[in-house]
Amino acid sequence: MVLIISADSGSALLDGSYRPVKVLVTVAIISEPPYRRPSSGLYKIIEREPQDMTIIKEELECIMKLLDKTRRSVDVAHIDISAGAMDLSELRIEDIDTLDMPRHVRTYLRNLLPQISPLLKRLKEEYGISPIGIGKESVVVRLAELGVATYGVLYGLERIKRLKHIRIGLPKAVTIQITDRSIRAKSLLPGEHDLEYEIKIDPSLLKNVELSEYPNPIARGFRVVEIRTQ
Repeated sequence: MVLIISADSGSALLDGSYRPVKVLVTVAIISEPPYRRPSSGLYKIIEREPQDMTIIKEELECIMKLLDKTRRSVDVAHIDISAGAMDLSELRIEDIDTLDMPRHVRTYLRNLLPQISPLLKRLKEEYGISPIGIGKESVVVRLAELGVATYGVLYGLERIKRLKHIRIGLPKAVTIQITDRSIRAKSLLPGEHDLEYEIKIDPSLLKNVELSEYPNPIARGFRVVEIRTQ
């Protein structure tokens, strides 16, 4: 049985024009066969600018926090960087130009690597886990992305009494199902109908609150959860 750990960041606070103002949440998870949902996880509110490249550092740190918390023997870490599924702990700046990937990805990696290399090496040396640059091809990264959706909505519910009105932008092709005690995120992508992430919530968060979900009018494939006080 192969245990995989991963993390993702997302769910956006949207302005009145449906544009992202802040990236809200980082989620780290461990998943095991059949990789339909997480077996354990944690989240952190980050509230970062959408262009902030250091968000990946939050993801790596959350991965290590989850490893410390669970003490589980994980086999591999799937990192949300598209680098041909290579071991990122072995990547050097001088290697980047030799990689078969688009120029903008190479530029991104060249700027990012000095910031995250110590964390990648720590994952390999202290935890014995290879950090694989697999990006959105990973089902476990996708599960973490579903987790980001649930905690993004929770973020809105926990602040709605103060803000009165809030729009949360969900990750791409994700829908939310809410009951009086849970928030569940499900994938809308073909072949991912059985992927889900569910969290429990305090029923009082939904008191005198109105929620609606609909497509983001300026970002095809993305959906919005709008929350208002009644």
